[in-house]
Amino acid sequence: ENEIDHAIRSAFVSILSRAFEDDLVDCSKLVPLLDMAQHDGSGGANVHHETIPSTGNVIVKAMRDIDAGEELKINYSSKLKPHQFFTVFGFIPGETSNIEDLLENKSPTFFSS
Repeated sequence: ENEIDHAIRSAFVSILSRAFEDDLVDCSKLVPLLDMAQHDGSGGANVHHETIPSTGNVIVKAMRDIDAGEELKINYSSKLKPHQFFTVFGFIPGETSNIEDLLENKSPTFFSS
């Protein structure tokens, strides 16, 4: 792999793993700072994002009172299958097994029966 191929691949991965789906306008968006929020799919998310239809701007709203210094957490996506989630975000929520073991053992998480 040459430097240009590596740069293009790295840029693609950066965009893919940081983009947010916007169902309102059927597209993906990069939202600076929101992409730094951590995933919490177990009900602990404390912020969510919305698109303003008239402008296409994205706003982030607190779902509850947030303490000073508390980490912002969102739910990345509940629409993706586990293998898709891994492909985009590099982890599977709630999965504690080693990913290499899941792949080596042809886990149903990654391989259909």
